[in-house]
Amino acid sequence: MENSGSENQELVSIDLAARTWSDIIKEVEARYFSHVLTKTGGNKAEAAKCAGMSVETFRRRVRTYSVQTVFHLK
Repeated sequence: MENSGSENQELVSIDLAARTWSDIIKEVEARYFSHVLTKTGGNKAEAAKCAGMSVETFRRRVRTYSVQTVFHLK
């Protein structure tokens, strides 16, 4: 997903203590998938495109990580 420079960016803190590399990557991926789903209003096809993967791969990973779309109301 391209950053236009005007978007809000959020720093993410991840506890690395006593965690495997695999667990850390899974957490980062889950947060990223949640982010792109939120940015696309829950549209999985558009989110997959933003993530640079096929829709089927994106849907499978979203299911694997039980990712939820987070909507921020203004």
